[in-house]
Amino acid sequence: MNTACFQVMTVLAQSGKTVPPPNDSSYFFLVWGIILIGIAMVLFVLEVLLPTAGIIALLSGLCLIGGIVMLFGFNTTVGLIGCALTLLALPFLFGFAIKIWPHTFIAKMITLKNETNRSEELDLPVSGTDIQQGMKGTALTPLRPVGTCLIEGEREECIANAGIIEKGAEIEVVLVDGMQIKVKAITPEPTA
Repeated sequence: MNTACFQVMTVLAQSGKTVPPPNDSSYFFLVWGIILIGIAMVLFVLEVLLPTAGIIALLSGLCLIGGIVMLFGFNTTVGLIGCALTLLALPFLFGFAIKIWPHTFIAKMITLKNETNRSEELDLPVSGTDIQQGMKGTALTPLRPVGTCLIEGEREECIANAGIIEKGAEIEVVLVDGMQIKVKAITPEPTA
């Protein structure tokens, strides 16, 4: 089988047939292919800047496909090169669009603002009291290992230091690490 393919390729190579040079009418395909690909890039940039719900992106895709088809009409090799360059450029264009879009006028209008101290404007209490190690309270829910406790009159989400702490058990804060409060159950002292 391989020898038959080799013989066919040898005969074709020895025949000396070459691809005829392109004539003036075939340059029509090359010029329009490049123009359509250029229009596709301009439309892609417009889609990033304008809110058209993908209509311009669809037109951009159609122009890109039409441009590649025109390049194939000129020459298969040029068409393959155009197709390969398009496949290589698309991820970079999408990355560019994702990077640029948040800074556009439209994106600034429709996205939320990043305001740091919103609680001060709304007069919301900032996280209750200052919970400290050694404070005592009561488990409002079972801690398996996370639950809710009442510490110094404030409801706080707590983590059981070891095991399960039942609802209603007296607890003591053993560690405060940022927003994480670890508690342990207080065992009643035996009476004599």
